[in-house]
Amino acid sequence: MPLVRRTVLVTAEACGFPVTVVTGANADRVEECLAGLDVVLAHNTRWRDGLASSLATGLRSLGQGCHAALVTPCDLPGLSASDLERLVAAWRRAPERPAAATYQGIIGVPAIFPEPVFREITSATGDRGARDFLRSGSVPVTTIECPSAAADLDDSLDLAALASGATAGD
Repeated sequence: MPLVRRTVLVTAEACGFPVTVVTGANADRVEECLAGLDVVLAHNTRWRDGLASSLATGLRSLGQGCHAALVTPCDLPGLSASDLERLVAAWRRAPERPAAATYQGIIGVPAIFPEPVFREITSATGDRGARDFLRSGSVPVTTIECPSAAADLDDSLDLAALASGATAGD
């Protein structure tokens, strides 16, 4: 199963449909992978600018009335609905604060961002996504341990490491 489809299904299991998916390069192929699912597609025409532009595209597509957004990349093969459910539960205890996964001493995504921080996040640039915001200390962040978020598949070496049983990124 394509990782993007798996991620949508895991997210929907934890949070319900529809799920917003930001597309960029290979948008047609991604859309094919999502056929039959209740997704909202937000195409990032500036995908070459890096993760920050995709995050901004997704957040801007949510419109008025969205109080928070769960953000997760589609390259976390070990991520489960229970991981996301624990993240949602942590965020609900302090919904005015972002909630984020921690793994190997690192804070990152998946994460939930309350609407009041959308503007600050969407002003980021480059290939860092929300990482700098989460680590900046500008707002307190609720964290949960999420070891499955440590193994991401960024390239063929990560895929080979996963297939061999090693941790991706090692």
